Amino acid sequence: MPRRFQKRSLNKEELDQIIINLSKFKLSTIHLEALAFGLNFIPTPTKTEELNILMDCKIFERTIRLNHYHRNTPNNQNYVPRPFAKPTGWTPPPTRCQPLGEFIHITQHKIKEITPRRLNTKKNFKSSYIQAVKELGKNTDIIIRKADKGGKIVILNRSDYIEEGLRQLNNCEFYKPLKTNLTLKFNEEITKFLNYTSKNNLLDPDTVKYLKTKYPRTPVFYMLPKIHKPNNPGRPIVSAVNSPTEKISQFLDYHLKEEVKKANSFIQDTTDFLRKIQEIPKLNEETILCMADVTSLYTSIPHNLAMTTCKKALQNRDDKTVHSWILLRFLNFILKKNCFIFNNKYYLQNQGISMGTKAAPSIFL
Repeated sequence: MPRRFQKRSLNKEELDQIIINLSKFKLSTIHLEALAFGLNFIPTPTKTEELNILMDCKIFERTIRLNHYHRNTPNNQNYVPRPFAKPTGWTPPPTRCQPLGEFIHITQHKIKEITPRRLNTKKNFKSSYIQAVKELGKNTDIIIRKADKGGKIVILNRSDYIEEGLRQLNNCEFYKPLKTNLTLKFNEEITKFLNYTSKNNLLDPDTVKYLKTKYPRTPVFYMLPKIHKPNNPGRPIVSAVNSPTEKISQFLDYHLKEEVKKANSFIQDTTDFLRKIQEIPKLNEETILCMADVTSLYTSIPHNLAMTTCKKALQNRDDKTVHSWILLRFLNFILKKNCFIFNNKYYLQNQGISMGTKAAPSIFL
């Protein structure tokens, strides 16, 4: 089956090109067809979630009222964006415009009227595929991951996946095993420093409030298999969503990314690369063109080198409303307070930075 609503079905050979099975588990044709839709595919819901519909209606109402409220507001050239302030949630009062209120009421009523009809919409995922996905989900002997490159889906033996993860994490040069989970301890240290910046008027209260993590989650280590390389090693990634350092990493990246663009080695995308190679003077016949691949880039650079390089970049900023030493302190937290979990064990990365934190590309590129 195709990934995106194509009419033509894929044959066995084409399915084998999309799904790479490196496990001992034998996949049926139904398994292959279901997986070929892609790991991000969302089947048509079997029931209507009224709460979600209600929330969408409220968001729609607020958006309409805010647009109407600000329709005659002139563009303020002196406006300074505040990307690190939490939304206020304020909605203009409904009494400001009666016709607008009537329009919103009628629209919401119509949405609630047609909502039950969604149950009769054509399904985009066969029942046999749903059953196949459930079977794969219940199989504790396999791990399903997206390939590091190429967009293919890879099925691995769980034992092989754990073995590869431990192979990397047992490298004492890069990682250190921990006896306990230090996530809460690290979060308290970061919160204490944020309170200090607020108390001394170094950062505004709204920004400090945004940067704090009230209920931190321990980051999770996982790997994307590199099927284009011998023995299919895993690319290590640490999911840092809602971790103690997630917000300060985002904040640091915001202040670093403009300096990164000034570097001679910076390439934004393929179009930028093509433009830059056109600017290279004509090469003589003896010139040898080559390419290089850095092994474990994100874990190879020492922390002191990262600190020194970022310090120079931050000192060259045009906008220094935030002191460089505060951003460097954030960087120190990101590099050293990075406790994560894998296979029910806790680790600390003692060199480089984990791929998955927002500021990683800006720090090392």
